[in-house]
Amino acid sequence: MKNAIKLAPGLWRISLASPEEALLCNSYLIALSEGYCLVDAGPAALGKKLIQAAKAVTPIPGIRIIAILDDSPFAWSAIQPWIAAGFHGEVVADWRVITSLAMGGLKARFHDLRAGEASLYPGKEDELVVVRPAEASLTMGLYHRASGSLFSGRCAASIGKDLPDYCEDPGLKAQRLFMESVSFGPVLRTEALGEGSPILRICPRFGSLIPEALVPAALGLAALPGACLEAAPPAALDPLMRELDALRSSNYVLKEAMVGASDAALRDPASGLYGRSYADAFIQALCERGSDFSAAFVRIDHIKELNRSLGAQAVDLLIKDLAEVLSEREAEAFLFRWTGPVLLLIREGGEPELFEHLERLKRAIAADKRFERPITASIALVRSSELAGGNPFASLQALARERLKLLDRRGGDAVLDRSDIPIEERSLVLALDSNTLFLDFLVELLEHEGFRTQGVARGGAALELMDRTKPELVIADVSLPQFDAFQIRMRMRSSADLHDIPFILLTDVKSDEVIARAHSLGIYHIFEKPVSMVELVGVARSLLARSEDGA
Repeated sequence: MKNAIKLAPGLWRISLASPEEALLCNSYLIALSEGYCLVDAGPAALGKKLIQAAKAVTPIPGIRIIAILDDSPFAWSAIQPWIAAGFHGEVVADWRVITSLAMGGLKARFHDLRAGEASLYPGKEDELVVVRPAEASLTMGLYHRASGSLFSGRCAASIGKDLPDYCEDPGLKAQRLFMESVSFGPVLRTEALGEGSPILRICPRFGSLIPEALVPAALGLAALPGACLEAAPPAALDPLMRELDALRSSNYVLKEAMVGASDAALRDPASGLYGRSYADAFIQALCERGSDFSAAFVRIDHIKELNRSLGAQAVDLLIKDLAEVLSEREAEAFLFRWTGPVLLLIREGGEPELFEHLERLKRAIAADKRFERPITASIALVRSSELAGGNPFASLQALARERLKLLDRRGGDAVLDRSDIPIEERSLVLALDSNTLFLDFLVELLEHEGFRTQGVARGGAALELMDRTKPELVIADVSLPQFDAFQIRMRMRSSADLHDIPFILLTDVKSDEVIARAHSLGIYHIFEKPVSMVELVGVARSLLARSEDGA
């Protein structure tokens, strides 16, 4: 088929005109030691034509990889037709692009592309190498060693100015100048390819508006060795060239601004990290793919005391500094702001020595001098192999909360990867009611629902018990002998240890006076008897979950 043009042994360019664009859109097929790699699935409008052109080179099941070079529709929107046509290999892209595709419902095998990842799919020699520009986090290129070809994506698109198919430039001067102009220069030589890797072809996504027959005459570019010399186009083409340059520049700036705005909306302003919603989506995508990973939840110890003594603004700076420490020391991990004082590290693959690694990380945090005041951290480790098959995401959340809670009870400054939480270490609920019949029923119900519960019928005994054992939640009837619920709450708020314990109030009459007094003491969960036990248990679980997350 004439749309599949052989550029070199094992390399074809598929060029098609999109009905939505005036430009030729290019995809590429690379022959690997096993199967083929398709560079960019192409825009949806060209999906069927691209598939037909590719079939002239190889049957669709012979394509082992579809590499997506950025997040634009030109790169990925035709993936579904490829799958329908028989593609069953891996979709390779930046992890954020893959997360978006998975959330969008795409059913495929995925492989995350990361900066500095050399030798992607090695054969007899390194076949494909990842290349990332310095300032384009969602954009990357691939380098094919066998043909010396760089597949550049949008960051090196040559709209209106086709580059030659082949270059022979011993000093690499023309190539160096071009690639430095698109932020590729330093990365190519020092991080990805290494010295001595010849770049003979730069394969852009877009072709030229100028008809192919006019390119050599108009631009002085022939598809022959030595064709890397620049030449000025005829004067008649100057307006067209200026218009194309302006179009390219404005479109690129607009797309980059859109990507930047979307990225900023997903980040936590205090730490600069991607926030909880993105972390949840990323973990769910890993679980759906069956990926092997470890999640380390890193929490600053004694955060409530720090909030009271330093203030929220100073604590935000501590969290920002912690994010910097983790970013510097965990370059191969994915890092998120999980919730409150908890940051999340995701490391892919099984790492048998990860526990010892996290112990060293914990000590490094305690020894780091950049914090306004010395801090310690607790780290709860959860491995994907521990997660329940029915709902692995919910299982991970539950294990993380349990381990962070247990770390808090043990004083922090430790790493924990336990999954067996003894019954005596479950959430302790203190139930207070002078009606012993109702109190016994409430204790039995809460125990059945998985809470460790102690019942007390007198206010004085309740205060003595709190001094010995710090509960995670108090459920109290307003009327109690010795000290009523409001007096107990006032005593709790004057204690640094008991100040932040959540409180549920029960009352025979939910009057405006009771509500106002409760609100003045920070009590916002008030139940009028007879109580809906389903609602009471649900509120108790919610309050305990917030407390465990450090909210």
